[in-house]
Amino acid sequence: MKQITIITKNYHGLIADLTSTLTGNDINIVTLDAKKFEGVGMITLVVDQYARAMQVHQRCGMEPH
Repeated sequence: MKQITIITKNYHGLIADLTSTLTGNDINIVTLDAKKFEGVGMITLVVDQYARAMQVHQRCGMEPH
């Protein structure tokens, strides 16, 4: 399993949006860590389907690393 880091504008419901996008595509979240820095959110995920999760986030306009 590989780690995915997403850095994006922080907003109310960010975690809910990320998790529902993944679970809606049958991708299981193994771990999740979230931090907020002056309006920026940094979410670190470990998922069971790394390549698929990267594709899903890119289609949603996020830039996972």
